[in-house]
Amino acid sequence: MAANRAIQHLQFDRTEAIRLARLALSVDANDTGALGIAGFVTAFLVGDHETGIDLVERAVASNPNDARAWRQGGWVFKFAGRFEEAIRSFERGIRLDPLFPLLH
Repeated sequence: MAANRAIQHLQFDRTEAIRLARLALSVDANDTGALGIAGFVTAFLVGDHETGIDLVERAVASNPNDARAWRQGGWVFKFAGRFEEAIRSFERGIRLDPLFPLLH
């Protein structure tokens, strides 16, 4: 019984994350933060890696100095199995924000 509720909560959380990412893009389809998180959510939760890559590439093209967008891109490339690009994205994110607390 408790396991079913946990699964229902996880499914709700997944659905809600996807809905909110799409909502953020509908508010401003060019916002770097919205593009980055939508790319991550699309790749990780939806499994659509190519769309996820497109979204994070738009994010870093819009603001090449956004370390968060580069880190999100690293994850999206990793999910897609494009490991060299993932490493380059993570390295760029680290160079832009070497003191980001979750790196250490």
